[in-house]
Amino acid sequence: MAQITNDMTALLALLLVSLTGGYLVVLGVLALFRPRQAQSFLLGFASSARLHYLEMVIRLLVGLAFIHSAEYVVSTAAFTGFGWLLLLTSLPLLLLPWQWHRRFATQAVNACRRYLVLIGVSALVLGVAILLAVLKNISAPAGAPLSFLPALQGDYFKFDSAEVARPFHIYVRLPADYDSATTRYPVVYLLDGDSLFPILAANHLFLTYDEGLPEAIIVGIAYGAFDSSINKRSYDFSAPTADASAEQGGAPAFQRFLALELMPEVARRYRIDSSKQILFGQSRGGYFVLYSAFTQPDLFWGRIASNPTFEPGAAMFFSAPPSATRSDLGLVVTSGARDWPKLRQAALNWQQHWQTETRAPWQLRVITIDKGTHAASSPESYRQAMLWLFNRTEVEAPPRNDKGQ
Repeated sequence: MAQITNDMTALLALLLVSLTGGYLVVLGVLALFRPRQAQSFLLGFASSARLHYLEMVIRLLVGLAFIHSAEYVVSTAAFTGFGWLLLLTSLPLLLLPWQWHRRFATQAVNACRRYLVLIGVSALVLGVAILLAVLKNISAPAGAPLSFLPALQGDYFKFDSAEVARPFHIYVRLPADYDSATTRYPVVYLLDGDSLFPILAANHLFLTYDEGLPEAIIVGIAYGAFDSSINKRSYDFSAPTADASAEQGGAPAFQRFLALELMPEVARRYRIDSSKQILFGQSRGGYFVLYSAFTQPDLFWGRIASNPTFEPGAAMFFSAPPSATRSDLGLVVTSGARDWPKLRQAALNWQQHWQTETRAPWQLRVITIDKGTHAASSPESYRQAMLWLFNRTEVEAPPRNDKGQ
């Protein structure tokens, strides 16, 4: 239930939304089968000042409930819009004399008598839709199992991005002592959270046990499916270069989603150390990590590109990136010794170019994962890269290629 059980306000909001859905269903049934009772009921709301203000208070509370519960249901935009509609139509009525509302209600109800069937059907459909949206969320099994996996316990929220015009499922693993401590934690953003969040978020806990890695808030950015009609990683994680295909080119918008939407939202919700934010990506996600490093270096303190692809627009990664305002930025590029031959060779070519390059705005580490493969070595890439990021000195020697750690 998307951690709703830990948020009493969210529970109350969903309860109020459910009651609203039930109210609309009852109103629809009355309008269809007991039209006179429906008319009397509607006219009764503005019959006195007390009922007028009671109605306005209820409308405001319902509007706030829809807005607050929007992130917990599948119809986020619809719930948010309906909530704001209730708020914006109720506030003016609070400022007007209640008798005006009574006269308007009387005229409106009398004028709508001939349309009671349409009103009844509309109310019935809207009420059922609201109830189904809430029930679908409550009955969905996706969020429930995480409550029983302590290594992954934290939070979940759905985020409708205006920048990419698509929703994302955001999974958050919080440190074990998060509720009892006042610490501000580093944040690690995992691209391809659909697969990497359950692997790397849990593994981070073991790295704190065995390697002394600082605890961190782990944020998995997930699409909710692997199907290409939903999962747009190929588009979101690639730049709009001359050799990009029609299914590529969304990296600028995705980076704006991170910088302008998701990162501020995470900072608002959790106690983060904003000076230590890290981006991890694997394969096509690794490409986006490099894209971010070469276009907006200040955005992340640390970046880890695990077995990255270098196309489209490979030349971009051999050109000088913009300068940074910080001197403590770090970029790690890992490459499995048994990665796909084309990607392995591309990584070696890139490493050779940057081996002696001095124009980089970040400290660079290139690591070969001994016997590493393309995808299965992601945990080892994460381990070696995170340890280097947190244990490096402020000034590093020129970048070098390490076999292992």
